[in-house]
Amino acid sequence: MLLPTDYNLIFWAHGKRDAISLTESINRLFATYGSNYNTVYYGQEKIKLDPMTLNSVFDDGKSEQGLLAIGLKAENGLVLRITIDSNKAANTLFPQTLRIGFNKDHLQGSKPFLTFEQLVEIFRFCLRIFKPYYAYVAEDGEINYSLERQQRRRNIDIGKVPVAIEWFNYFDERWSDRLGGENKLLLAPVFLTESVKELNGITLILQKEPFDYKNPDHLQKRQAVEDYLDFKQLHQAFRK
Repeated sequence: MLLPTDYNLIFWAHGKRDAISLTESINRLFATYGSNYNTVYYGQEKIKLDPMTLNSVFDDGKSEQGLLAIGLKAENGLVLRITIDSNKAANTLFPQTLRIGFNKDHLQGSKPFLTFEQLVEIFRFCLRIFKPYYAYVAEDGEINYSLERQQRRRNIDIGKVPVAIEWFNYFDERWSDRLGGENKLLLAPVFLTESVKELNGITLILQKEPFDYKNPDHLQKRQAVEDYLDFKQLHQAFRK
């Protein structure tokens, strides 16, 4: 069983997704960073990243109901998790999910395993291949640390609006409209905003520095964005 990672890139989508194709595509990108980035470990076993082997591994990780929940790990500690329900092609309550996990030490040192530029590249790449309606990069543990955040999550429809502004954020056209529309989002007080034209979505990156939910300055930056987007009214409109 894979242990939790400090940070996760998380992508939510509806409709069928091909887990083998996703795994191959992501690992082709990872290979450009170095061979120790490829997620070749399934448990303690080192596997080949070819369709035949992946199909066998994914069959092993699939339930009788057709739910695939699989985790693969790279030599340097990067983690790829995919949860796909092969029986659900239409909109469902629980989305298809792609996660890429990494730890704080991946970002540290004179030659970190992951630079900010690489994280942006991975995020953009996964948007293109997974086509999510919502995606974000968040620090693990905040949901357990913050009672206020737990309450928000319980009270709102998280399938339609975000609980919070995270370090990285992506909203498809429907989500963007609920948040005030493209023009408003592109003027949000964040480090980077960009339109994802091929998906009709918007990306917001709060800051360049890794977000720390225990850092008052980081929380203040996030609060400024949530105030700008009127999260209080948004969450009131989408209460369960």
